[in-house]
Amino acid sequence: MSGWCPGTGAVGLASGKIDALVFLLGAVGGSMLYNELYPILGPIFAGDRGVVFAYDSLGVSEASFAFFFTVIAVGCFWGAESIEKKRRGKAQLWGSPFLKAFSAILIVGAFGLFAVAGPRSVTGQASLVSPVSTTANETGLLEGLQTGSDHMGSRELADRLLAGDKSIKLVDIRTPKEFGQFHIRSAVNIPVEDLPGALVPYKHQGLIVLYSNGMTHPAQARDSLFRMGFDNVYFLTDGLEGFLNTCLKPASLRAAPVSPEMTSKINAWRAFFLAPEMPAGDLATGAGGMTTVFSENP
Repeated sequence: MSGWCPGTGAVGLASGKIDALVFLLGAVGGSMLYNELYPILGPIFAGDRGVVFAYDSLGVSEASFAFFFTVIAVGCFWGAESIEKKRRGKAQLWGSPFLKAFSAILIVGAFGLFAVAGPRSVTGQASLVSPVSTTANETGLLEGLQTGSDHMGSRELADRLLAGDKSIKLVDIRTPKEFGQFHIRSAVNIPVEDLPGALVPYKHQGLIVLYSNGMTHPAQARDSLFRMGFDNVYFLTDGLEGFLNTCLKPASLRAAPVSPEMTSKINAWRAFFLAPEMPAGDLATGAGGMTTVFSENP
């Protein structure tokens, strides 16, 4: 436990402070040790959990942690004075009325936090999200609903995938059995409960598009991820059923006449998304040297 921060520690070292040297060596050595031990420590982490406070990690209340931390601080004040007294034969504040009064005020003030501490959640843990941030998140969800920035249409998705847009991470949240029967090309199958951890590498990077048979579950999952800080998640409008009817249904089977331009686009979508199944790892090279990976048939 140190009173230095990295910047002041460097200044302290330049001023000849031995404790600043110890602090900086500890910071650098601790960072190196953590890096080397990460393969062992990594599995205990739950991915990006946003802002997590020390008292939540320890499973204690805010007031308890503040009181405990204050007692440690007061002990450090007295300990520093004791060391100075032993080394120099005297200490400026050792046993002084100021140090006694200051220590008493800090401890009494910290203890008073128990009287003003807010209520705990049902699980006994303090909420990780403040009322202000919760309001901001809900406002963001409502704005996305109003502007339509929370979903992506089937035609836009089909066009972007057909064009080879690598910024899209397409996620199928249905059961593995349904996914195995048919899924949109390039999609990966991730259970809903695994989404936060599995999508951490794609947080704030590109576009994450969720889909299921309908819209309800992907929309709920999208909102949940948004509250966790994912600002690049969308759900597919009308789900897989809508995608099939909008993009993959033959033009000749549609109730309303389709223009020649639209017919051409539908045929291109069908050729891309309904390509013959090939064994995993097999590639087909098309015109211009473009490499294509074929997905499963419906």
